[in-house]
Amino acid sequence: MSATRKGKAAASRPQAPRAPTPEEIAKRAHEIWLARGGGPGSDLEDWLQAERELRTERGRAPAEDAPPAEAPATLPRRRRSKEAEG
Repeated sequence: MSATRKGKAAASRPQAPRAPTPEEIAKRAHEIWLARGGGPGSDLEDWLQAERELRTERGRAPAEDAPPAEAPATLPRRRRSKEAEG
């Protein structure tokens, strides 16, 4: 098969939606955390919700047997607002 035919065949195949990156999930989890009022103790739930939402938006509903995207060993620390400090 010629290089031209290979290129056309590859271009005509539909591409699967891209899975969200850990950075995209972290950003969405932060937005969820802010919407909840920024209270402590729900970082894992926020992460999982963010991952579900992003996968659903992209048409990549997570398969039940698929592992979740790997969360960082420590989730990004959230800054406290001036109101919360004082």
